[in-house]
Amino acid sequence: MIETTSKNQDIMLNENFKNQIINCCIRVPTGDNCQPFKVQFEHNELRIYYNNQIGKHILNFKDRSSLISYGCIKRIIDIVCSHHNLMPYFFEYMHEYTAKSHWATVKFQYQKRTAHPFLNEIQIRTTNRGKYEELDDYSARKIETHLNDHFTLIRPSTQQSDMILDNDKFLWKNPKAVKDLLKLTNFIINKKRGFNYNNLYISYMHLPALLSMKYLPFLGKIFWPIIKKVNKKTIHGSSLLIYTRECHSSKDYILMGEDCYENWLQMTRLGFSMQPISTSSLCINDLLESTDKKDFMFKILLDRKSSMKNIFQLDKDITWSFRIGRPVKNNIMSERISIKEFTNPGHLSYSDLTKL
Repeated sequence: MIETTSKNQDIMLNENFKNQIINCCIRVPTGDNCQPFKVQFEHNELRIYYNNQIGKHILNFKDRSSLISYGCIKRIIDIVCSHHNLMPYFFEYMHEYTAKSHWATVKFQYQKRTAHPFLNEIQIRTTNRGKYEELDDYSARKIETHLNDHFTLIRPSTQQSDMILDNDKFLWKNPKAVKDLLKLTNFIINKKRGFNYNNLYISYMHLPALLSMKYLPFLGKIFWPIIKKVNKKTIHGSSLLIYTRECHSSKDYILMGEDCYENWLQMTRLGFSMQPISTSSLCINDLLESTDKKDFMFKILLDRKSSMKNIFQLDKDITWSFRIGRPVKNNIMSERISIKEFTNPGHLSYSDLTKL
């Protein structure tokens, strides 16, 4: 875990370091590539801002997905700092109230360090939503050798893959969820925020159904069989990385982001692609927490969570999961907002700004 402390020391940061931090932080993975974060250097301190309106999503219950992404930012900053003999110290303000726009201030201190090996992987890491090749035994052993703690590699059976697919129906049959799932999907005009149609790696014949659901989300219930068929092509044959560390507090979700991002960079270096699967883990846990225990849906979700744990023969609950493998088609990088926009917090710098 990257240290959060009150150490202080006056130093001068050069512009090359500041530019490298910004150019790496802009590559942070965020839910549906919504990019709700902005960063800005104020002299020799880095301020990190969060726009909760951009981050608002049914899969971002209590801003937990954003806390995970913030954990990725922490890891990025630490990796860059290691190449400049600097240690970052994070002053975090979001733990009591995530709607606060100023999430953290980072101060830096000189310290002799070993350069982290994954700096280059920050720029080439992508989320590949396409079909993966089945892992052979050699590749599986290679992945397992390099896995961090709390991760388990599973090459699922058809039954296990279908179990994950069935979790999606809890979302696609909910109009509010369908609206959120498709609001950042750009079907016609390429945009910098969200993901464009080519990032989905699906046939043009399915475009009318997705477009219809984007503007008439209640159709998700009708088009669910089509969605399931499309997802089946990507999930079948894919291997899974299961993350089982328990998360209860905002600090736990941040640490989870640090763990998962470090692992993602390691897998990128080994030549593998990954895609987070929130519906099989985060979504079930969050829906359970937000559902009244007297509601009939609570028992369905509880059974589903227990079944997921049992079918994968795990002794701990699933916290998050990823598809992993070598993609059949080359990665298509998601677009990013401009550096100018990323470093201009605008109204966020004046709303709810925490003073040191």
